[in-house]
Amino acid sequence: MNLGVLLAWCLFLFINILFMDPKQRLALMDKIIRELDDLKNSQTSILKKIAQIEADNINLEAGILSDGLPDLHEEVDHGLQKFQSYMNSS
Repeated sequence: MNLGVLLAWCLFLFINILFMDPKQRLALMDKIIRELDDLKNSQTSILKKIAQIEADNINLEAGILSDGLPDLHEEVDHGLQKFQSYMNSS
């Protein structure tokens, strides 16, 4: 996609949002808030599932899981913390 088309598309979206009916803007903001909350819940659920797999793997002692899961847990937890700090700052 060339730069001119991209700029035209961005301008089009900006104008549509800028001159959007207040009820439409409110509906769009509500939708975004619901989606952000869903994202937070999904990340939390993934973190809980990883922790459960780590706990189950203690009995299984699968080396590949023992090596990779702590790093994965840390990455997901870091992402969730960044997301929550972003949400708290806005």
